[in-house]
Amino acid sequence: VEQASDGSVAFEMILKNKYNVVISDVRMSICSGIDLLHKLKSHKGRVPEVIMMSAFSDLTTQKAQELGARALFLKPAKIDEI
Repeated sequence: VEQASDGSVAFEMILKNKYNVVISDVRMSICSGIDLLHKLKSHKGRVPEVIMMSAFSDLTTQKAQELGARALFLKPAKIDEI
C-alpha cells in the first residue's frame, strides 16, 4: 500500500510501479480523481480505479463511469465494501 499526495504524483507512481488497484478521491489538489482517470484511460496496461467521494453527483458519477472507474464509494467507505 502506497500513498500519493495528488493525482499527478499517483500517475507517476503508476507509470513506475505495478498496482492491482488504485483507490482515489474525486477531490485532490493539482490533479483530481477524474483527471487521473483521464490519464489512466490513455495509458497502456491500465490499472482498475476505484473512486471515493463525499457525495454522489450525477455528473461526476457519469464521468467516472465513462472513463472506466470500476466502482464508486461514498466516504467513509468500509474496507469490506471495497
